[in-house]
Amino acid sequence: MQPPSVEEKKLGWAGKEEIATGSLLTPLLDDEMVAIGSHFIGFPDEADSLRKALHLAEKRANDLEKKLKASEKDRKKAKEDAAGVEDLRERLHAAKNALSDRETKLAQREAAIIARFETQSARFSRKIGEMYTKNQDLDEDRLLDTLTVLEMNCSLARECLKSARTAFERIFPHFFPNTDLPKRFDQLAKHFNGKDDPAFTHRQASLKIGVEGTIALVAAIKKSTGPKSLLSEA
Repeated sequence: MQPPSVEEKKLGWAGKEEIATGSLLTPLLDDEMVAIGSHFIGFPDEADSLRKALHLAEKRANDLEKKLKASEKDRKKAKEDAAGVEDLRERLHAAKNALSDRETKLAQREAAIIARFETQSARFSRKIGEMYTKNQDLDEDRLLDTLTVLEMNCSLARECLKSARTAFERIFPHFFPNTDLPKRFDQLAKHFNGKDDPAFTHRQASLKIGVEGTIALVAAIKKSTGPKSLLSEA
């Protein structure tokens, strides 16, 4: 290789070997500028890679934001559902307590009704002299059984009242000949339950009629036979 001429030196000419080794000190081709140039040469690819990475990061951030919003929505819904479940639990508890109170009141009411039925049956037994009672071994439905016993006692009482009415209607004209027969049983019974004993009054009236009849008969005999016949007979 020929050495550079004076003009080439003035113009800054250098050989290929000197340029390759970097031994030649020039402002454009030193090591630092070569490194910068190398960076600039690969910058488009690196920038594109960075843009892709940034896009992926933004997409991931958006996905995370959506998931976070969905998670927050689910959390709110779960909270609302939990509040609804708690409200439902409280309402069920209140309904259970109300049902328990109602069952207690119904049991008390049923016991009171049974006691009243039994009282009525006992009253029938005292007035009539006999009564029906339920089988103590059978206790399937105490209220229904007590009602059945009361109905049977009422039927027995009706039969007794019917028989009593028939008897009163038969003897009423004899005791109260000048009085119309009442249609209602209570009014009919009152005639026999007054202050005066109708049987005693009837007996006195019968005796009076008998005495009056006897006197009339004696008077008639005296009138027909005369005094002499009576004296002769004496």
